[in-house]
Amino acid sequence: MKTRSKIIKEPSIVKSKITISKLPKSSISLSPAPEKNPKISRDDYLAVKSNDLKDQISRSSEVNELSKK
Repeated sequence: MKTRSKIIKEPSIVKSKITISKLPKSSISLSPAPEKNPKISRDDYLAVKSNDLKDQISRSSEVNELSKK
């Protein structure tokens, strides 16, 4: 039974990887920002960026949940 539960959990991990791979387009266009705008410290910039990704991932997982219904 334990191995079966692992198999069921796998697809959700794969889905989140897929949604992450779709996102980098926006992060690529943002990446030059720290050099152009020295007021933003790199740590702040990365924190904002990772929060952005988390938001997008949570939104896409919400969409996945809705599409299951």
